Amino acid sequence: MPKGKNVKGIVLMEVLLAAFILVSVFFAIGMVSNDATSVDAFSRNSMVAKHLLLGDVEMVKNIRDTNRLLEPGNSDCWLRPDPSKDCTLPVAGNNYVLVRNDSGQPVLTESFADDLDIEKGQADDVYRLYIDNNNLGMYTSKKTLDPSKFYHSVKVEKADKETVVFSLKIQWNEGVKTRTLQQAVVLKNYF
Repeated sequence: MPKGKNVKGIVLMEVLLAAFILVSVFFAIGMVSNDATSVDAFSRNSMVAKHLLLGDVEMVKNIRDTNRLLEPGNSDCWLRPDPSKDCTLPVAGNNYVLVRNDSGQPVLTESFADDLDIEKGQADDVYRLYIDNNNLGMYTSKKTLDPSKFYHSVKVEKADKETVVFSLKIQWNEGVKTRTLQQAVVLKNYF
């Protein structure tokens, strides 16, 4: 008889050990899948931000090229913020936002807001990008659309008749962390 009781105890221990191992494996799978989801979201947001930053660089170059085409003989108008306005260079130290005017041309609009810094609460709506879900998820500055998590700004670091240095910035919140991509762009007057 004592042998049967020991066998029942051993079987019970085996079942408990198997249950513990099974729960541990499921817990580990859950943790790995949660981490994978977080990495996937971060990777996706980083890629979107990088493409937004590259788009902003191209828009600034487009403004320069449009000015050059509109007035090819005028070397003073090579980088006016809005090609449809008077010839003025962007002001060093000022913050701008890239928007499209009514005809779809990119223009630099002075933001009159503090430098973009989400961590310090300086994420004025003028810097926010909006997502157009009806147009393949394009990002834009139209406030009538759904707000996205991304903010962008253009700061003019240096501006003279020969060179303009821009600092382009994209920021977004990733959980409790603020992520930033920043790139300097130097444009020269080749007139």
